[in-house]
Amino acid sequence: MYMSVCKDIDLNGVSVLHGNRRVMQNDKQPAFKAVYTAFKEHNFSSSIDEDLLKNLKKLLSKTSNTPCGRLDH
Repeated sequence: MYMSVCKDIDLNGVSVLHGNRRVMQNDKQPAFKAVYTAFKEHNFSSSIDEDLLKNLKKLLSKTSNTPCGRLDH
């Protein structure tokens, strides 16, 4: 739970993100909450590249001191 169990993420990044037990809404894993928040705030009639990804990067940058937040690529 508090360490990397998916070593391939370090090389290839994340393709799918699944959260359970309200991990996307609570503060136990800030990087998961940042992803949830970015999608929740996104207006899907606007640009994904410019708006969603820009906001996602901004929110994830605030989690760089957490285990999941260190995997910024």
